Amino acid sequence: MLLAAQVSSYLVIGFVGGLFSKVRRNTFTHLGWRILLAIIGLLVTLLYDGLTSISFPLTAGATGLEIKAVLIAGLAFTTLHQLANTVLFFTMAPRLIIIGRSAYRRGNSVLPATDTSETA
Repeated sequence: MLLAAQVSSYLVIGFVGGLFSKVRRNTFTHLGWRILLAIIGLLVTLLYDGLTSISFPLTAGATGLEIKAVLIAGLAFTTLHQLANTVLFFTMAPRLIIIGRSAYRRGNSVLPATDTSETA
């Protein structure tokens, strides 16, 4: 159940990210877009944290008060995760989108190259 929650969350996150693939490059540096990206970052993080926080105790067989206790115990991490992702989406996401698009247009991967040759 936890894996299903993670996969479902990442499917939604990937879909939302794909919606931004057609947005013009210079748009992401504007304050309004940065705020929108921060809000989207907050929402997708809420989705991920919500699904995984609930599915974890359910996967372990917890019920009722046990689930509530697990959710309360994880509240500090969840709050910090929400805050950090919101700030990162506001500050870093616009630049990372531009870097990724630029590398893609040049035919370069943004990931490090791996050696696929066989060694004896």
